[in-house]
Amino acid sequence: DLKFAVVGGEYDGRWIFHRASTYPNRPWELPALLSGLGVPSLKPSMLNTLVGTVTTAVVDVDTYKKMVTNKDTGMDDEVITEKNVIKRFKAPKPSATEDVYSF
Repeated sequence: DLKFAVVGGEYDGRWIFHRASTYPNRPWELPALLSGLGVPSLKPSMLNTLVGTVTTAVVDVDTYKKMVTNKDTGMDDEVITEKNVIKRFKAPKPSATEDVYSF
């Protein structure tokens, strides 16, 4: 799991968490992350060298519903939850109009 800090803009200082999958059915995910960080390839032992690296990402809000039992009534209530997710990483050329994320 990766933790990104928003640098600048309206959401400066907030965190976004991202899970970089290494599953065989998602072969594009890790190369896309590395490309967004400006790193062509990386050995697992070098992961800590990326701390402080700046990248630009497209962030979206995923909304989903879940059932939660109300502790007072014992009844199930439907709760809408929102979660910030990184949809994709961009080439390492931050634009003045986009938020920048630091790894």
